[in-house]
Amino acid sequence: MQSQEETRIEQAAEEEGSAAAMSTQDPSTETPPAKKVSKKKSSKKKASKKKKAAKKKASKKKSGKKKAGKKKTSKKKTGKKKASKKKASKKKASKKKTSKKKSTKKKSSKKKAGKKKRGKKKGRKKKRMSGGGSAPMNRLLAAVDELRAAVKDLAATEVAHRRKTVDDFRETARSKIADLETAAQSSLARLRRKG
Repeated sequence: MQSQEETRIEQAAEEEGSAAAMSTQDPSTETPPAKKVSKKKSSKKKASKKKKAAKKKASKKKSGKKKAGKKKTSKKKTGKKKASKKKASKKKASKKKTSKKKSTKKKSSKKKAGKKKRGKKKGRKKKRMSGGGSAPMNRLLAAVDELRAAVKDLAATEVAHRRKTVDDFRETARSKIADLETAAQSSLARLRRKG
């Protein structure tokens, strides 16, 4: 009997201890959900802040892209303007070249016409000079030929005469030098005899 009562008392004590333990564990078990709730709220706040920052970055990127697009379009427009100016300058240069070519062609055609006229004039002069085989012209041409031959003969005779005079001068100079040498030698011989 005593053992049964002791077991009952022990069971009651164990139940009271378990109840006390449960009561002590209840506040600890209740507080963690509060912490979890606060962590969830803070994580939600952080996520909303991150979303806002990402949205701001995306809007900045879009504005930057828009600006870059505007710059590209402005560059394209300026490039088109430059290209149109270049085309206009090329057209002007080609027009100038064509005008220069035309002017050179006109000049060359004028030169050719002038040469043809000169050739015709020369042909007419030659015909006039020949005179169609007239006697006075033939006489004149013969006289000119004779005069040329006479001038050549005269020049040849003058050259020969000058050569002769030069040779004579050399011979006389040599003879005089020989006479001077003999006189000098005779005078030296006399001086030696006296000495």
